[in-house]
Amino acid sequence: MSRACIVGILVIAFTGGCTSLDYLGEPRRSTPREPVWDEERLAEHVKYLGGERAGGAGADGIAAKVAYVAVRMREFKLQPGVGRTWVVNYEATNATDGNARFTVGIPGDDAELSKSLAEGTGQVLGYVAGQDPALFDELILVCTRLGRPADVAALLALADQYAGFANFGSVPGRTILFAVFSRSGLSEYFRSPLWPVDRTRMVIYLGADSENREEVTLLVESARMKVRLIGPPQNDAVTEPDLVDALHMAQAAHAVLLSQASSAKPPAALGLQVPVVPRPSNQ
Repeated sequence: MSRACIVGILVIAFTGGCTSLDYLGEPRRSTPREPVWDEERLAEHVKYLGGERAGGAGADGIAAKVAYVAVRMREFKLQPGVGRTWVVNYEATNATDGNARFTVGIPGDDAELSKSLAEGTGQVLGYVAGQDPALFDELILVCTRLGRPADVAALLALADQYAGFANFGSVPGRTILFAVFSRSGLSEYFRSPLWPVDRTRMVIYLGADSENREEVTLLVESARMKVRLIGPPQNDAVTEPDLVDALHMAQAAHAVLLSQASSAKPPAALGLQVPVVPRPSNQ
């Protein structure tokens, strides 16, 4: 018997006749239809955002949390919300013409910005560009408040997934804007949206509860947009509620995103290139 035949028999025997390489312990690749959720990473988000390192609810705490979210968005390779930065601070209180003003920057690099974020209406914004040339100028807004750690952790898990999907396939078809708001940032966003309202297909709000469901619904519907509210599961008998809540909301939001942001035909099938940050004009 030849050496090649012997090697072949040994390989078949070792793998049980299976052609899969799962026996090597290689991680399964996350796909839109079968996403793999990194629960360890999710736990890291929850731990930081809810821990002492984030500095509590004061100015230092808000700045630390905003910086953490911005750094994660940069790490996931989300496209910056405005210019070259992921952080926007609206200064609506100083506007005399009814339009919101905003400054940009990374908290910690600028002490004044860190202070204004705590006192004003800051946002952390990052895009995943749509991959379908027929749909990329339509937007899905996925957002939450900088409050409960589970809400923000769920949004970061989604952003990480969809940034990865965009690198290897045709999902998302529509552009997705991931946004974390401090205080009343959602209302300020609608006063001066970064994307035309008539091209925003849906708002997915994470962390909706009995206190803000009606407020968020009225706010979004008054802008003539569809809204999907996703809250935590009603289950208090768990050992790590924030982690369980974050995973539940990320999975639920993914199901909505997959139906709303999917494209019928991938760009490769059409032989077209999708531009980077295809943000249409508000004019």
